[in-house]
Amino acid sequence: MTGRTLRVLWPIALVTTCVTIVLFGFDWTAVGARLATVDALPFLLLTGAITFFAFVMRGLRWVALAGLPFTAGAIWDAQCYVAVSVAAASATPMQAGEALKLHFARRSSGMLLARSGFAFAMERVADLVAVVTLLAVGLAAHGGGVVPATIAALIGLAALCLMPAAARHLAGARYVPPVATRVLVPLAEVRVSGPRFAIFLLCTAAKWASVIVLWRVPLEAAGVRISLADTALLVAGTTLAGIVSLVPGAIGVAEVSTRVLLTWMGIEPGPAEAAAIALRLLSLVLIAIGLLHALPMFLRRRATSIQ
Repeated sequence: MTGRTLRVLWPIALVTTCVTIVLFGFDWTAVGARLATVDALPFLLLTGAITFFAFVMRGLRWVALAGLPFTAGAIWDAQCYVAVSVAAASATPMQAGEALKLHFARRSSGMLLARSGFAFAMERVADLVAVVTLLAVGLAAHGGGVVPATIAALIGLAALCLMPAAARHLAGARYVPPVATRVLVPLAEVRVSGPRFAIFLLCTAAKWASVIVLWRVPLEAAGVRISLADTALLVAGTTLAGIVSLVPGAIGVAEVSTRVLLTWMGIEPGPAEAAAIALRLLSLVLIAIGLLHALPMFLRRRATSIQ
């Protein structure tokens, strides 16, 4: 069996197994009873507001990394195509749909692929560092595994800070193959100033802090009350499981991971399953808010074509 076949079969087998567990292993009567008590309007308003804030942070950090001007128009444009990209990413393996930002950046602001590609890579590394940091915080609360996770987070942060300098060094290194050099030379020309890099880091921290706050809303709605450290561990564990699974939207994988982690934290299976389904509903809110950002993009493009 070839590696390509395994890469295809792995997510199919995993999603089939996890969805089967969710459909036939969850107590849907108990889940429905708990979710029926949720007041829908406050839930939607609160999760919508926090999600919008997270998109503001995502858009602002893209502006900082991509070298775009810090004007209201540029920030709003970046927020719109970042939000649409995140909505698309929710339905693609490893959130590959977020690469749409490269297309939007080139079309809306004429950004070179090297600049937007470099910004995209730095975002992904920063998010991975943030997730591992949350994992370290969560494990610290349970007294295990914190040292390896902390070391990994520090190494990732150091790598993030060194990425621009590393690209410039490798672009001029003789031992780098010519094919790689052709890719690295444009990246070596990218410069991120100290203030912009600081804004990028602050926005990344604010984004993940808002994710923790956001997740607590459906958890509380499902009657699950855990500490902030445990919420950080839940966010990190579920996110990493989704990345490794390669399953679009982590369908089934996220629900099973949430149940496993919550029961490990001492939550009863019934509330844990209700929380897992409530978090899935949260992803629908994220997609809806993200796609709403496509409306101003469409209207502006239509107005431009009419002119």
